Amino acid sequence: MNRCRGFTLVELLLALALAALSMVMVGTVIHAFQRGTTANWVLNQQQEAMVRALQQLTEQLREATSISLMEPLVINPDCVEITLPPLSQGQNARKLHFGYHNEGGYVWSGDQERPMCQNVKQLRLQYDQDTHLLHIHLQSEDIIHGSKWGLPLIFETSVILRNAGP
Repeated sequence: MNRCRGFTLVELLLALALAALSMVMVGTVIHAFQRGTTANWVLNQQQEAMVRALQQLTEQLREATSISLMEPLVINPDCVEITLPPLSQGQNARKLHFGYHNEGGYVWSGDQERPMCQNVKQLRLQYDQDTHLLHIHLQSEDIIHGSKWGLPLIFETSVILRNAGP
């Protein structure tokens, strides 16, 4: 019997199935890696924004002479006004406003339409008038851009209003 060279149909189908299976496995690994990388990127961006917002607020609050909180504990205030000393003798005191934008879910400073830090669930301020100590609690959303990994982020800091009081 004369046997032809080449592959049989069964051998070709088996090779094709193995190639497809390996392509699916590689695609799954790449997709999982990409999803993990995106989740890390989102988490890092949120951390940086929250830390930057707290640093900016803390820097201004240290120099404040007064703060406009009606109660000792305020959660998600619309607008907080702090009074800063004048830059030089003979000038008026400066005012700075910051707060939480309920509809947008962000913390703002200066202008309500310009977010300082987005994806914020809670801004909690607790002020002790006797010691002039302000405790700031900043908490992110539970899900950001479809990612839950490592969330929510919570940052807290305390600052003494150095120029407040007698």
